[in-house]
Amino acid sequence: MDIIADVVGTPVAVPVQTEHESAAMLSRHLPDVWVRQIIADWRHADGAAPAISDEYTRITGKPSRTFRQWVEDHVDLFA
Repeated sequence: MDIIADVVGTPVAVPVQTEHESAAMLSRHLPDVWVRQIIADWRHADGAAPAISDEYTRITGKPSRTFRQWVEDHVDLFA
């Protein structure tokens, strides 16, 4: 969120939900077994650094953009 806020020049607020609130929202649309798995996946991913792939470069032969570059190229989406 810091990168988006920096590029657009305004703070970005991210609402935080408890697991119970998230489960209640998801359960309106999904079976309970899926809701439990999604919540478990989110819990496992919280704070984890994602793996960075070189697939884009390998496939296209061009270097990938950074997230900052992508936000700068699409700043109108955040207006």
